Amino acid sequence: DKSEAAAAKDEPKREVSKDTRSDFESATQFFATTDKAHGWNESTCRQAADRFTTVLRAHADLVEAQFMVGLSYHRCGMYDDAERAYRQAIQIKANHGASLSNLGEIYFRAGKTGEARQYWESAIKANGKLVAARIGVASLDLDQMRKIGNPKDGSWKKLEEDARFQLSSALGVDSDSVAAYTNYGLVYMEGWQTNKNRLDL
Repeated sequence: DKSEAAAAKDEPKREVSKDTRSDFESATQFFATTDKAHGWNESTCRQAADRFTTVLRAHADLVEAQFMVGLSYHRCGMYDDAERAYRQAIQIKANHGASLSNLGEIYFRAGKTGEARQYWESAIKANGKLVAARIGVASLDLDQMRKIGNPKDGSWKKLEEDARFQLSSALGVDSDSVAAYTNYGLVYMEGWQTNKNRLDL
């Protein structure tokens, strides 16, 4: 979700008051400082969320602030609170990609892979630069490939193509993404029994 936080900054600029902008920057600074210090606990997560909620009181449609409320809870694994906040963000802006992507991650953690895929695919449609959403879809493709277990199956080949496309796209945005490279390796090696030269590569 760190990459999704970065992509969330791509939101179009809107006019906000100087005080609101100052409060948002202060809340963002607190979040960044806590993140850097790995200082997340229930207290700091609630404190960060409250700071962004204060911003929302002055500017209720500032989707970035609502997203950051969710991300603050997300950092501590407070998934119910995070989910509520992300849902409020998509009430403000239905195609808010970063919120959709992080909802996908929450549903994936809960074992609800169908819902996770829907959120991740919606997130990618909203913003193609969301690395975590693309990696999420690729990991679900890999799961399906393993269930099919036959590289000669047409469905298996389509899943592999999609996974490779998603991971190539993710690496196009973040060429240092260890998660994307790791998943790419796993997808590539899945067909080694049929195509043994993959082992050499």
